[in-house]
Amino acid sequence: MDRGDDEIESGQRGVMIEINGNPNRLDIDWRLVGRALDRGVRFSIHPDAHSINEYNALVTGVWVARKAGLSPKEVFNTKTVEEVEEYLSSRARASSAPAGSRRPSRKG
Repeated sequence: MDRGDDEIESGQRGVMIEINGNPNRLDIDWRLVGRALDRGVRFSIHPDAHSINEYNALVTGVWVARKAGLSPKEVFNTKTVEEVEEYLSSRARASSAPAGSRRPSRKG
């Protein structure tokens, strides 16, 4: 299986990748975000904060997301409570489905 197959499989499994806003981390290369998004991978932005003072790193994560071309509708932690509940419910349903039929909803 090549790297593209891994990305497609990850998208089908409902994988969510963190955009880590800590300037010392910045784990994902912004140039790969569009390719992963096209394959159904979801993204969330987090500051990797271990204290209140580090919470501002969220801004750096937003910059990375913007540079990658993500809009708020493509970032999980901009969803409404209802959208988050639906996502989590669909994941729970998918994890309890028979092995051959597991596929999360691709809404939102």
